[in-house]
Amino acid sequence: VGLSLLLIVRYREESRGTADRHVAMRDALGARRDVIAASAATAAVGLLALLAASLTGTRALGVAGAIGIVIDAVFVLVLLPAALVVFPRGAFWLPTPRFADPKATAQDPQPRFAETVEMRRTAIAVIAVVIVGLLTLGLVGAQLGGQVAFGQPESARVQKVADDAFGPGYGNQAIMLVPNSLGGSSSVTSPTTLAIDQDVVHSVTRRESHAGRTELVVALTADAGSAKAIGTVRALRASIARTGGSTARTIIGGPDAVVIDTRDAAATDRGLVIPILAGVLLLALILLTRALLAPAILLAASAAAFVGGLGLANLIST
Repeated sequence: VGLSLLLIVRYREESRGTADRHVAMRDALGARRDVIAASAATAAVGLLALLAASLTGTRALGVAGAIGIVIDAVFVLVLLPAALVVFPRGAFWLPTPRFADPKATAQDPQPRFAETVEMRRTAIAVIAVVIVGLLTLGLVGAQLGGQVAFGQPESARVQKVADDAFGPGYGNQAIMLVPNSLGGSSSVTSPTTLAIDQDVVHSVTRRESHAGRTELVVALTADAGSAKAIGTVRALRASIARTGGSTARTIIGGPDAVVIDTRDAAATDRGLVIPILAGVLLLALILLTRALLAPAILLAASAAAFVGGLGLANLIST
């Protein structure tokens, strides 16, 4: 949409000074071709920076997004101009841009808006910074990476019925794979030694052995995905790591372990991908604009607006 608007707005401007809409499109495309290509290239390169992430979903999003941007740019530069000139000017805008219409030019709000910003640039900049700063306060206490389902999905209803009938956490299990030599050891199978709080572990059941490991099913009392359940699995892993020896080769899986590993990987990716993304975008902007200060200001303003938008979204959703 953004790339399309670059061309459409310019075409509208050219239509006021050119009687032939084909000539107007040629001039508009000539004036915006490089800008559209540069914008698409910058966005595509930035998305490809997601390949540095460890989560496959994030990497796939980067590749798919970059391909989508390239296809969008080709559409805007090739198909959109032909589609726009097929129809008369009145099919696209109200009021219709007419050739040599001084009234329409005088009513154009863009020059007046630009003049207002130019005359009050300091005040507008301060107001913008204050507004964005206030919006970022909406992220205080927010937990990045969490997902909330609207309504009450079937899985949530089933879990509620099970909790009411059998107690909280029914059906929530952690899977431990321990060396066969420890499969029956009380130091591993005892709820007391598996977690800090005995209340969070209901029971430990030994199951089958395979490939040198024995499966232990740890029934938890906390709901799956809850802070208590996630804390329990973290405590189990920490307890196993502190034990040392053969016990340290124990690995823990299950739904809550998946949540933990996904969150940890996402946190690591944020610390890695965001600096790479910022560096790639800054370098691309420097090369495209042949400047140093303007790209840095642009990148900082975009990042601040993005964070402010996240803060507003968090305020609305909570």
